[in-house]
Amino acid sequence: MSVRLELPFVQMPDYYNRLLVSNIQNNTATNTNLELYIQDHVHLNQLIKKIFKDIDADGFVGKILSVNGFVGIRNRLASAFIEHAITGNFPDQVNQSVIQEALLLEHNWRHFTPQGFSRAFLLGFYLKLASIETKISAAIIQDRHLEYMKISKGKSVRIDWLMLCVLHFDFYLGPERYMSCLQSNMSFDAIFSLLLDHEKDQMLKNLLAYASSIGDLEFFTSLVEN
Repeated sequence: MSVRLELPFVQMPDYYNRLLVSNIQNNTATNTNLELYIQDHVHLNQLIKKIFKDIDADGFVGKILSVNGFVGIRNRLASAFIEHAITGNFPDQVNQSVIQEALLLEHNWRHFTPQGFSRAFLLGFYLKLASIETKISAAIIQDRHLEYMKISKGKSVRIDWLMLCVLHFDFYLGPERYMSCLQSNMSFDAIFSLLLDHEKDQMLKNLLAYASSIGDLEFFTSLVEN
């Protein structure tokens, strides 16, 4: 029985995903905008107050941001969403061990994306949620996939999409053939054309599943148009 690479659609919190795809720098202006964003989204505001009672019992968002910063809030929220996916309930105290794969993924790929974006973490968050619903591994993107990036000199804002493309081309073409394509400076379209028809179909289905999950159809739309 052949191994298949299938990514599922996962129901994810859109108001949280929008934060992860944004350029969020650590400064006063950003904190002010984040505070306004959180206050405008009732469910997000309530959840933050629930899981940050140890920081401020009254749930003052400004203080929570000041103490934890965006990344601290991001990590606790992801942990809470994952625990909710597992148990059906949001915890009063989060267990951040559930986001270790996402944090490791972000750390390993940090040199290939600009600071301020959490798209690598977003992909790790998606994969963790997907692993709860299916048999897919939350650590499906491995250290060896980084070897392909050594050829690249640039940084990608949409690092999550790049990682998914690397995953698929490595899976379908094999490490040696894919590396040869990169070393020959082959374009995305040229590499994609090397896949068998059913592999192309499955790759597009997987990209659409991810795009639908995170509410980001721009990449898929441009892929289809081109």
